[in-house]
Amino acid sequence: MNHPARRPFAPAAAVAVCVVLLGACGASHAFQPESPDGSRTPDVPQGLDLTVTTDRSVYQAGESVRGRITVVNRTEGAVRLRFTDSQRVDFLVRNAAGVAVWQWSVFRFFAQVLGEERLAAGDSLVYEEPLDGDFAPGSYTVVGSLASSDHPLQATTTFTVR
Repeated sequence: MNHPARRPFAPAAAVAVCVVLLGACGASHAFQPESPDGSRTPDVPQGLDLTVTTDRSVYQAGESVRGRITVVNRTEGAVRLRFTDSQRVDFLVRNAAGVAVWQWSVFRFFAQVLGEERLAAGDSLVYEEPLDGDFAPGSYTVVGSLASSDHPLQATTTFTVR
């Protein structure tokens, strides 16, 4: 019995399957806290502050960098932060030319569940993550973002690699 010649599984088909699966799993995209025209999106209560820091300001090539995002509620009441998935923050690192060279959320998957964090008056939330980029000598800007759908916030800090 003759069988028709089987074609090998095409690499392009494998890529297409991966793209479909990644889309279905909810791979993260760059968090954009601004609208397309550059203006801020939903009202952020005055007194809800976000800061981003690194554990040091100067590193030697090859040293690890740790990023920290702190959200502080300086209002007189509780604030509810809503999220469209399990991602809470993102870190984006840009080189001196402003080109994005590393992003924390790339190649990470987040559970597709609605979530919220309640931040009482005077309380804070702290998120720390390693910034695992292979940073060449130069100056970098870290953009830290809160991925809240109703209170998007972002801040920046800088570091240098020698």
